[in-house]
Amino acid sequence: MEECANQGGGAGDDVVTSDGVPIAGWYIPAADGSDASAPTVILVHGFTSDKSGDLPYAIGLHEHFNLIAFDERNSGRSGGTQTTAGVLEQNDVRAMVDWVERVKRPDHVGLFGVSMGAAAVLAAAGHDPRIEAVALDSMHTRIVYQFEQRLEKHGHPAYPGTWATFIGAWLRTGTWLSGVDPADTIAAMGERPIMLTHGTADDEDLPERTQAFFDDALAAGRTIELHWCDGAKHAQVDDVCGDDLAQWLSDFFTRNLAQRGTGQDRRLRTYAAAVRRLHPPTLHAALDAERRSAG
Repeated sequence: MEECANQGGGAGDDVVTSDGVPIAGWYIPAADGSDASAPTVILVHGFTSDKSGDLPYAIGLHEHFNLIAFDERNSGRSGGTQTTAGVLEQNDVRAMVDWVERVKRPDHVGLFGVSMGAAAVLAAAGHDPRIEAVALDSMHTRIVYQFEQRLEKHGHPAYPGTWATFIGAWLRTGTWLSGVDPADTIAAMGERPIMLTHGTADDEDLPERTQAFFDDALAAGRTIELHWCDGAKHAQVDDVCGDDLAQWLSDFFTRNLAQRGTGQDRRLRTYAAAVRRLHPPTLHAALDAERRSAG
């Protein structure tokens, strides 16, 4: 799979976010002929990309998984005029999960995201039990670190430029860009499995910060694994370690989606997601326990 020249038509009204943004995407059935109930993985692109940029990540998954690639807001054929480093993009991810649950009704759903898309994925998955596993590539741990690195890489001091970026984004979009920092949102994942992939030459989201994020997650009892791509810069793992990445993704989602039960699991996830919108967080732990005992 490679980038597709024809991005299709503009977003219609089939998928609309909670804040009213229409989202365009592709539903890609599994190559092995599996029906719509088969495990589905939703792919979420990074900053300045679009759904076509997701296709290289589909190589290891397309054979046995139904896939969704979509344009986040303010990109490709989707609506919206603002990009917010995952703060509002998490709504785009949730809208796609809502659509696939409503229309295709897969037994299991996983998410993959790269860079900004990874931050959006982790934020969206945190309080949505329908999402059973997430794979995160080239993800920042705190967005402030990435802004610092980018400014310094281009010959500017990290400050006051970093704070100017935050304040400017807040004035323009009404969002504070660190609102979905993965270092904070990972806690809501509980015991659900997480896979990190990262390049050893990433000079925007530094490898030592990813290693510290992984170590902290292990110490907190998270179910997490980390794979390094030697020599890859930011968001280049698919270019430098394409075969390895395909295998890592296939193995991870096979273990955590394809080899799990069916039917009742999905109904419990959907029920729990609906209840979470109506009840306070004190009920969330009980719902998670119910889901785990049923699985």
